[in-house]
Amino acid sequence: VTGSGSSTKTLGGTVSVAGNLTVSSYAVLDMAAFNANRTGGGGVFTISANGKLRLSGNTGGAATSNAGTTSFPLNYATLTLDPASTAEYYGATQNIYDVPTYGNLTTTTAGTKTAGGNLSIAGNLTINAASTFAGSSYTHSLQGDFLNSGTFTAGTSTMNFCNGTGVLQHIGPAAGTVTTFANLKINTRANVTMLQDGNVSASLILTQGLLNTSVAGSGLLIMLNGSAAPAITALSASYVNGPMQYQKSAAGSTTLNFPVGTSPDCRPFILTVNHSAATQYNYTAQTFNANPWVAMASTYTDMPSTVDTISGVHYWTINRTDAGGTSQPSAGLNGNQQIQLFFGTNDGVYQGSGLTIVKNTAATPATWIDIGGSSTLGNFSSGQAGSVTSTSSPTAFNSFSTFTLGSKNTGWDPLPIELLSFTAVANGDKVDIKWETITETNNAYFTIEKSKDGVNFTKLMDVQGAGTSTTYRNYAEVDYQPYEGTSYYRLKQTDNNGAYQYFTMVPVTFTKDGQQSIILYPNPIDNTTNLQVNVTGYQNQEVVVVLRDMQGREFLSKVLLAEDNGHVFVIDETKSLQPGAYIVTATSNNKIYNYKLIVR
Repeated sequence: VTGSGSSTKTLGGTVSVAGNLTVSSYAVLDMAAFNANRTGGGGVFTISANGKLRLSGNTGGAATSNAGTTSFPLNYATLTLDPASTAEYYGATQNIYDVPTYGNLTTTTAGTKTAGGNLSIAGNLTINAASTFAGSSYTHSLQGDFLNSGTFTAGTSTMNFCNGTGVLQHIGPAAGTVTTFANLKINTRANVTMLQDGNVSASLILTQGLLNTSVAGSGLLIMLNGSAAPAITALSASYVNGPMQYQKSAAGSTTLNFPVGTSPDCRPFILTVNHSAATQYNYTAQTFNANPWVAMASTYTDMPSTVDTISGVHYWTINRTDAGGTSQPSAGLNGNQQIQLFFGTNDGVYQGSGLTIVKNTAATPATWIDIGGSSTLGNFSSGQAGSVTSTSSPTAFNSFSTFTLGSKNTGWDPLPIELLSFTAVANGDKVDIKWETITETNNAYFTIEKSKDGVNFTKLMDVQGAGTSTTYRNYAEVDYQPYEGTSYYRLKQTDNNGAYQYFTMVPVTFTKDGQQSIILYPNPIDNTTNLQVNVTGYQNQEVVVVLRDMQGREFLSKVLLAEDNGHVFVIDETKSLQPGAYIVTATSNNKIYNYKLIVR
């Protein structure tokens, strides 16, 4: 028997098939309350790609046997459901047969459809409005999307997202019903993205792949009271990529694992909180791959006296609210709390004994306090992965806000340098070299190097660094013997322990006799200042000035006529530029001058 075409074929009674039963592409076989038996055993039952099997009867029976079923094809030696096929359960009360691997599995119409065993689904699981799907106590393996617009009753089931081909999976739809999973397992070669908020009542299991989350209302992962997530390290490849929330309603001490990160960095933490009463509080946390100094608008004077620098790489936020969503950074806490932060090699931790944890407060977000730190990490010549646990000394940890790593005054963790700009500009018979830093950690010295070809560099000079600094600093040096023509300058920074890093090189075009030059100033520039172009030695000649961004997109092109020697042109179009780095090329008399312009 073969059902083909795009129409629906509905069984009017029980059908006995001596051979094979096939539902071709785009055909629909509606078995209603009847069955299609295979007489004599053997045979193949097939639903082709884009074909659909509709079932309204109770499939019933044992979980792994088709014996006793009343509305599912019986006695077929092989059941083949194409990954692009669909099985739709639309009866009032049904058990979902578990033997074949489904393509797409859909539940429609009112009534509860209960899993009769461990379901394997190659496509999407769709719960339509008014329909209820009960997961029972089984593990359901899903390679497509979980789309819930009806009701999902989790029971003690596990929803295992396990796509093995690298295809992104979703929990949704965006306008669907908020789903509560008992056990949510991420075990996919791709990632899983939440399009709606989702709850976990028992456990979150992270085996492979990322769980992409978002803000509340758009895809927040919520761990309900009593649920648990795994404790992982910064080396884990499977984590929550975005914010997650824990709800805690019990009195006493509870340990909450936050397996969070922001791709490509996994930066989890473990929080131990102690509540004085059985009142619900929510902890919403996220990791940021950014400098907390910038985010918090802090200055050097906001540092605790026991710390000489804080991280410029990562920070963690923990927002604590009551059940109604009102901020409660400290209400209902009993004594001091504890946090364990995990870090990776790019966090610049060289010395465990010199590491601490700092946080701010809700009242003074730009001011940091030292809540202490204990780490088993030893001393190394390069950044290491590990963790540090707060000790509430010298300052108590009894409220929630923003957290990051700090280096004690006795320590030498670099928590790396932040370079704001580096420029080299031809000026008469010399080249002016300037650079600016936001933070420096254990910075022994800078080295200025120059090159004729941009490949082979020689040292020009060493410049002493600030050691450790968390405030703005600027440096200025001069090359009195620059190369003629176009050459290149770059900056090297060396730590106290000998570790070093290079920053981007910049080109300079220079004429040795100094009689001809084109100079830009000021540099850096902001949107309140005009850029000035000083043209020397090109009297009654045209100068072409072109400004491009670092991707080569042109923002300005002007032809200037230098009427006298030392003519200064004012270019006010630079006021409209977005902050960033640009390349300015000035051309006259077959000579080219290149400058890197920084716009703040």
